[in-house]
Amino acid sequence: MAERIARTEAARAWADGFAEKYMDDDSVVAFQWKLASRHPKFNICDLYAEANLYGLGKGIYPKNATPRLPVHPHCLCHLAPVYRSELKGKKAVDQLEEGGRAWLEKQSLYHRQQILGIAGCKSYERGADWRTMARNYSPKVMQSRTKHDIIKASGALNPFSNRATEHAVRYYEEIRHRKTDAIRIAQNTGFRAQDIQAIKDYIFVEEHDLVDGHRRFYEDYEMAQSWQRLIEG
Repeated sequence: MAERIARTEAARAWADGFAEKYMDDDSVVAFQWKLASRHPKFNICDLYAEANLYGLGKGIYPKNATPRLPVHPHCLCHLAPVYRSELKGKKAVDQLEEGGRAWLEKQSLYHRQQILGIAGCKSYERGADWRTMARNYSPKVMQSRTKHDIIKASGALNPFSNRATEHAVRYYEEIRHRKTDAIRIAQNTGFRAQDIQAIKDYIFVEEHDLVDGHRRFYEDYEMAQSWQRLIEG
């Protein structure tokens, strides 16, 4: 389970870095959804990558309408920037319901059920909006998360700077005294609160046999940032 959380957080960190790099770049007007090379299961990510939901082409989204990564635990999908010249004058049009439906109609019943579920497929066939049944579908979109991140508010942008380390030290100490963070993370991730608490104790509280003696792990800026993201959901 700890590996699952770590992998998901690594994907979230990648998405945050991507957003920071391109959201304010005026030459980039859209993002294209890319399936991971190791995409083990047919799911909502296939729809995101192959459906034409905004009239810009398969898997292409306006920057402010791109689904937020990661979509699900172990999600390894990524994005690619799309430059203005690549769209050749195309304008974004919100066709989420009809675009998704057009794509779903081309899929086998088995694949539709992988995304909508058996009961969801029946509702879909009766005309219901696919978004109300799709597993792991969310209206949340990409944004430059660190603009609102408490860590960025500290001014500690370089994870290897002294300022970042000082902030991490303060944040770790704060985390050790928090009483509700494990519950909030459990609500956001679907994991049991006691499992989250065990991970918290292992990372932030317990001492370990390290190369320089028996002590807690060194405070790490990026780990602090990841924990805060888990709390915020």
